[in-house]
Amino acid sequence: MGNDMTLGDYLVKLGRDREELATFLKNPERAMSEAGVPSDQRDAIIQGDVEQVQQLVKTQLQGATVAFIVHWNWPIVHV
Repeated sequence: MGNDMTLGDYLVKLGRDREELATFLKNPERAMSEAGVPSDQRDAIIQGDVEQVQQLVKTQLQGATVAFIVHWNWPIVHV
């Protein structure tokens, strides 16, 4: 497992790293697990709970201006 990473930070990474995005699209749960995203935060993505994902990201990326984009039902965050 990689270093611990919040869901918000991971979604920002997806917006910046095409290789990570490709890995995520192949196996989202494994990619997030290997990045160190906590299981309760991964569950919000896997279950497609956009409201919970938005709330987590807003809390985790306080002070940042973000664009929340849903791409094929997978959120990607750009700061």
